[in-house]
Amino acid sequence: MQRFETFENVCHFFIQSKLDKRYIETIDKQLEKTPNKDLVALVKQVKSFHTMRRLLCLKICKHLGNNPILNSLASSQGVIQYKKCPKDGMCALSKTKINEKNGILLILDGNNLITVHSRYKIILYHFYMLVHMPDEIGLEAVKWLKKQKWWQNGQECSTSDCTKKIINYNDHVFAKGLYVKLKSTAEYIEKEMPKIPLQIAL
Repeated sequence: MQRFETFENVCHFFIQSKLDKRYIETIDKQLEKTPNKDLVALVKQVKSFHTMRRLLCLKICKHLGNNPILNSLASSQGVIQYKKCPKDGMCALSKTKINEKNGILLILDGNNLITVHSRYKIILYHFYMLVHMPDEIGLEAVKWLKKQKWWQNGQECSTSDCTKKIINYNDHVFAKGLYVKLKSTAEYIEKEMPKIPLQIAL
């Protein structure tokens, strides 16, 4: 697990790249010319973050038998969850029948319906969150900006200054909230997930 300071740098990177579409291209060009120490360190931190996410996702994939549902969740742009599933539904993970109260219904991208036993709900939530976390960081930043009066009033602000305002707001609460979420996800995968075996029907 990355230290908070490192994770905050990663958040800064994803927010800046969301606000400035040429940010990554600019970094690449700087690295080709005369890369400075800070820039090289940032790239390593972002790579480390991606590696951590990938390893945690692989643990979930292995635990759930590399079920195709995981590919669907990874490629989806949005998920709606219902606390009940259709009558006489079947769990797409375990291939066992589930009743309305024991299952959940997931709708991916508005048209792909999946029913699973509710025991797997948290595992699937964490998988989706890990896969989409870089996008979530950027989207949450944009949501925050849209609520700010200075942004609504069209006050001029460079993408770099906007990113700093988001990062520094309210004693770094933006990155802290995401860090707690990531840390609890990693702890769940390591400690709690093994207690929920995939019960496949014979």
